[in-house]
Amino acid sequence: MSDASQGPGWWQATDGKWYPPAPPASPAPPVYGAPQQAYYAPAGPKNDGMSIAALVCGISGLATLVLCGIGIVPAILGVIFGVIGKKKVEESGGALQGRGMALAGAICGAVAIGLFLIWMVLVLIGAFNSDSSSY
Repeated sequence: MSDASQGPGWWQATDGKWYPPAPPASPAPPVYGAPQQAYYAPAGPKNDGMSIAALVCGISGLATLVLCGIGIVPAILGVIFGVIGKKKVEESGGALQGRGMALAGAICGAVAIGLFLIWMVLVLIGAFNSDSSSY
């Protein structure tokens, strides 16, 4: 309180005296159970969808290979999605992640394809070596 204004923000009351500006309002204390304003960290790079699909297809191709070779379809898709996903992650400049998933999916798919080819060769060798005339 003063008889003259001391600077910007001071105000004169009806009694003719000058008063300082009001202090800044402090935030209200948190109330238990009330929703609080949360701090969200900035979102980091997102996983590439092709990389996730490559990993799922590669693993499922490897796992279902024993079912009469039906796992060859997801294995081939795992290799294709893995190559595309790896390329997308590398070209994104850090906006996408998932290079490891894409690589793992492509490797699992390639292993499943290789095992399928070995299995087919063994089946063909067994078919040509069987002597059906001895029965």
